[in-house]
Amino acid sequence: MRDGQFGIRLLRRGRRNALVPVRKHLIWLLVLVAYVYPFPYFQRLNNPNENVRVWMTRALVDYHEIDLTRVTRDWGFVDDKATTRDGRLVSSKAPGTSFLGVPVYGVLSAARHVLGLGPPSPMTATWALRVFTVALPMSAFLLFFARWAEAITQSAVARDLLMLGLGLGTPFYPYSLLFVGHAQGAALAFVAFAWLGAVPRGAPMSEVRKRLASAGFVAGLAVVFEYQLALVEALLAVWVLARHKARGGAFLLGLVPGAALLAVYHTWLFGRPWTIPYGHLENPIFASTHHARGFLGLGAPSIGAFASLCLSPDVGLFAFSPFLLVGVAGAAVAIRKGPRGEGAVALAIAAAMLLTQAGMSNWRAGWSVGPRYSVVVAPLLAGSAAWVWKALPIAAAVPLVGGLVGASVLNCTVSGAVFPHYPPAFDNPVFELALPLLQAGHAPYNAGRLAGLRGAWSLLPLGLCIVAAWTIAVTGCGRRTKETGPLRALSAAILAAAVVAAFSLSGRAAEPEEEDARRMVEAIWEPVR
Repeated sequence: MRDGQFGIRLLRRGRRNALVPVRKHLIWLLVLVAYVYPFPYFQRLNNPNENVRVWMTRALVDYHEIDLTRVTRDWGFVDDKATTRDGRLVSSKAPGTSFLGVPVYGVLSAARHVLGLGPPSPMTATWALRVFTVALPMSAFLLFFARWAEAITQSAVARDLLMLGLGLGTPFYPYSLLFVGHAQGAALAFVAFAWLGAVPRGAPMSEVRKRLASAGFVAGLAVVFEYQLALVEALLAVWVLARHKARGGAFLLGLVPGAALLAVYHTWLFGRPWTIPYGHLENPIFASTHHARGFLGLGAPSIGAFASLCLSPDVGLFAFSPFLLVGVAGAAVAIRKGPRGEGAVALAIAAAMLLTQAGMSNWRAGWSVGPRYSVVVAPLLAGSAAWVWKALPIAAAVPLVGGLVGASVLNCTVSGAVFPHYPPAFDNPVFELALPLLQAGHAPYNAGRLAGLRGAWSLLPLGLCIVAAWTIAVTGCGRRTKETGPLRALSAAILAAAVVAAFSLSGRAAEPEEEDARRMVEAIWEPVR
């Protein structure tokens, strides 16, 4: 009998141990569902920010060239092209995303050929490129971020909430659903930042140099995906040189591969390594309105634009993601109490990127969710929230962070999963466009349609996964901790509801241009109900 009881206890313990990895990563698994479930694709929108990258990938694979002429002949016109010195039409975007898509498109094309299905359509190619070069890699990055946050806070609750906040509660999410470089570059920049912060000062010189070179290599790659991240690269270099002095040269050497790749690419296209496509746009309207003022459209920051990029409900980072304000406070705490370097650099990068975007002629960045040129700010401030977590009283951490994360997740998941291309006409696009679209029964392509669900009901499983992820995060996933409890979870829910209610009241007056923009969106909507 005793042997039998001992065996039962061993079996139960084995089951519990087997469930530990699942429980630890349960919220991440639910976030992963949110990354692959929706497919907001609207062919007639012809989004140039994404399509020109897709067209370039196909040109490289099918025609072994960078000229987009033959692809546009097959698939139709696409904007955001640049003209090379010999008259070729190429993508005006940083090339990293298109390059990364080459093996994915190559495998897709070869598989369809073997199966006798013919070449991929733009829709099929876009789905594969989104999932395998952006959504899944960015989901993997969230695991890296979660481990980093847990190491800083020593809290599984903080790890889950901050990972959920970054993954679903910032513009990082909408741009992880599209074949664009904003999230990819942001992820690489954060990895470099995290690695630099982890370099021990007392380690052997060879180890320090190796780590600095690795961080430099990753930071250099970030610019290959987003040109604007050269500013982040420069600020990281200043930090490294100030902290490590002569040994910081290893970081600079690590930057060389990315810089060399861009130099060769630009020389091939434009004859000079420092010439970027923005100075050679094919579209004269884009060239005159977006890049004519100052240096390729960049001038002194506008205070009004900066305020809008931070706080306005149409494009403001902290309006879409109020929990990132905790990150601002966290960076300030780090500057005061340590780690001072990391806090100062995170805050400096956030301010520099938003001010730089505020100085652009096209600071609004067209049809976008939040300040898309500054998506790199999201992981840095989400990570900075880890430093304020330790400074908060235990009774306040989950209600404050959990509540703000909940409001942020609602804003950004609705934006990303429904229509991640907000027209500038809307004062509050979440409540004036996305939610009314759902109420009217509009939903994009998604996995729920495969199960026979239609209209807004097809997004119900996604919504349940998101609600479950937030609920598990604020309640601690069944773990007994000092940080969680029913009262604290209820407080978080009340704060989330209050923030969402306050956000919903902004910009609700109907305007003719908003009605026109809504009708246009409905006219290009896919799938037709």
